[in-house]
Amino acid sequence: MKPMTKTKYLEAANQGKNGFWIYLLVIVMTVALTFVVQAVLLGVGFFFEGNLDIFSYPPTTLLWITMLPFGAILIVLFFGIRVLHRRTIWSVLSPEKRFRWRFFAAAGALWFLLSAGGDLFLSLVQPENYQINVDFPAVLVYFFVAIGLIAIQISAEEFLFRGYLMQAFGRIWSNVLFVVISQALLFGLLHGANTEVSEYGFLTTMPFYIGIGILLGVLTIRTNGLEAALGVHFFNNLYATSFVTFQGTSLPSPALFLIKEYNPQLSLVVFFVILFVFSVLFKIIKNKINPKYTGQYSEIDEN
Repeated sequence: MKPMTKTKYLEAANQGKNGFWIYLLVIVMTVALTFVVQAVLLGVGFFFEGNLDIFSYPPTTLLWITMLPFGAILIVLFFGIRVLHRRTIWSVLSPEKRFRWRFFAAAGALWFLLSAGGDLFLSLVQPENYQINVDFPAVLVYFFVAIGLIAIQISAEEFLFRGYLMQAFGRIWSNVLFVVISQALLFGLLHGANTEVSEYGFLTTMPFYIGIGILLGVLTIRTNGLEAALGVHFFNNLYATSFVTFQGTSLPSPALFLIKEYNPQLSLVVFFVILFVFSVLFKIIKNKINPKYTGQYSEIDEN
């Protein structure tokens, strides 16, 4: 099997202007505006809460302070793509020039069900470790607030990592596997400041971030767009904040269930099982949704 060296999705980056200075400017603007928005939101939080300890804030307050800065990332990326690169947003979102809801829904629903299945298995093994939150009004309020804010967050991360950066890397390196792994490593390392990493250790938490980054990159390449990756990312984060959470997470929330004693090693094993099962099942689902599409040009040998 030859390494994949050319895909429709990565080739979409050849449109418009692609000077190095444009990529550099967009990244600098993204970082700068994100810090500015984050500082403003922290100031607002301090005004209302009287301190800068964000983990003492109410969960919904912490949620919007954490998630709204991702809106700045989207604004800069859209500006950079349209004005500086002179490309369409579709060239990053979906070169098919339409949002394929079936990919979004199928990938997201499958990941959600497998995640629930993983926790169901763990709850049968250690039933005393799962505690239900009986404050259902708080659960529902947080859930509906989270839907909109998580949509902003995951859209920004997918446009940045699986979209903008992965297409940029595709212009530098010809091996798609290297491109996918590169963006996944960067995605993982930028999550290194999350409290889970310091709480449970680098080696037991980083595989989650890098593994999901690789999966989302492969989905983007194989479906020729961000829809499936957006679906998985959205339902993953919604599940982790509103349905099952654990002590030491970077975003404490009134989820429906709380894992009282989180076992990162066992969770890592379950994660890789879910990753494998998802990859097998989604390939079948994708072929039913679009049986002729592979994500590659016809001259690339997949055998």
